[in-house]
Amino acid sequence: MKLRRRLAATGVLLRDLMAPRGCAGCDMPDEILCKACTQAFSHTVELDMPGTLAGYGAAAAPYHGVVRQAILQWKDHGDQECDMPLAYVMVRLVDTLRLHGLVQYAQCQQLLVVPAPSSPSSVHARGRRHLEPLAMCVSDHLQRHGVTSQYARALTMRRQRRKAVQTASAASRIDRLAGAIRFDPAAISALEPRKTMAVIIDDIITTGATMRQCVQTLDDAGIPVLTTLALARTPRD
Repeated sequence: MKLRRRLAATGVLLRDLMAPRGCAGCDMPDEILCKACTQAFSHTVELDMPGTLAGYGAAAAPYHGVVRQAILQWKDHGDQECDMPLAYVMVRLVDTLRLHGLVQYAQCQQLLVVPAPSSPSSVHARGRRHLEPLAMCVSDHLQRHGVTSQYARALTMRRQRRKAVQTASAASRIDRLAGAIRFDPAAISALEPRKTMAVIIDDIITTGATMRQCVQTLDDAGIPVLTTLALARTPRD
């Protein structure tokens, strides 16, 4: 894993030496994620999320245009320089939803920020857990605003799944994920579950099946989920 990361970093360095990078969304020269593309992530989409305390989840924007391009460049083409701009997008979504107030309402003593799991094959192919820096930044942001928050990789995926963004019914995705997402108690071994809640972070919501399975898995482990957050949601027909 470390070797893959070094090779990826070397590739980025060589690329930037040979040709200046462009914006991940629109390819504007010398930008990581330009102002206009960052602004495209400010069209909050809410969706029903049964099983959460809030009753809903949210995404920062619909999954199309420059939003889609930027996420694909970051997620599947190794553009790690987008980690911080997209973490900022997620932090801004937290503030838009006034998550701090929801936490206070629920009288939570410990809030876990949990990334949705990727399959082992996806982690291997990318050479990293791409949601980790986003979840960590959200946790840090909550801490700065007085919430006792902690990043926790509390969910794992035990078998390979197909690419997250593809046409499939919610029922088929739920069936495919059944039993695949597991709770890892070692991730929160120092915490008291009955005083803990969670927020789940993901990149793209398609049918919502993955998020609902994550919510159910944590709830079964005795950790209620406050809400779910994502960078984007695929447009609904």
